[in-house]
Amino acid sequence: MSAPVSIGGVIAPDSDLARKAAKLAEQAHSKVLHNHVHRTWWFAEFIGMKREMKYDRELV
Repeated sequence: MSAPVSIGGVIAPDSDLARKAAKLAEQAHSKVLHNHVHRTWWFAEFIGMKREMKYDRELV
């Protein structure tokens, strides 16, 4: 099992559900699309933090 990803002091969700979803997405989609999804999640995460929004980080 790999360590959770951390960018700018923010750690990506690392629950069992998040790991299973990431594994399924990696198997089902191309690497290009998978990387795009990760970039989009980080972008949404930092916007949410900046705007002090309340949201479920695993559902973003």
